[in-house]
Amino acid sequence: MRNPLPYFAVGGLLLLNACGSGGKSALNRSNVRPCSFAIGNRYSVAETKNIAFSGITGKAATNFSVPVNIYDDLGFRHPLIFLFTPNAVDAHAPSGALVRWDWEVTENGALLANSTAFSGASPIYWGAGSFPLDTTKPTFRISPTNGAPVFAVDVDFRAIRLYSDPSFIGLTQVAAVQDGFPVGTLATLHATDDGHILLLFSNGQLVTIDSNFCKL
Repeated sequence: MRNPLPYFAVGGLLLLNACGSGGKSALNRSNVRPCSFAIGNRYSVAETKNIAFSGITGKAATNFSVPVNIYDDLGFRHPLIFLFTPNAVDAHAPSGALVRWDWEVTENGALLANSTAFSGASPIYWGAGSFPLDTTKPTFRISPTNGAPVFAVDVDFRAIRLYSDPSFIGLTQVAAVQDGFPVGTLATLHATDDGHILLLFSNGQLVTIDSNFCKL
């Protein structure tokens, strides 16, 4: 008897062939090992290290905000609000600057950093082109009160595109992504024809495991 796939499902376990090319070999008790992935198993957290903004906006006449949820070393969520405010170009602007935005970031109303009074930060400037002139990536720190250690987050505004076209004035489509995630539990698993196991966790993380890791 030949095993058509590199796994067998028996009683909620995956029985993976341990020998042969691609995990496909004759099925017998000596080369099949049960690998159990219990639904509900935890997946460790990842502390947020980076926030990257992107999108398209016009020359906003008023301020606007973008919410971002980030995660500390224990997997707890920190809800941040980034507020962007247009202002007149100042004497510190880079050469060719025509548009200036100031920004600030708060957590539950408490100021964490801003572009005017925070070391290493500066406003966002645009010239005649649609991408920011200043490529500075400011860093600010989060001080959790839940026992998690203080952690630093880098912010990247460089992919926000600004348009002077009147059709974009007042239109803001700016969003942010971050690289942290909370604790997750195993929600589903799927074994592929080529001998891999896909584990999907409740925090959105997808883990691929080679069936060979279970071989005897």
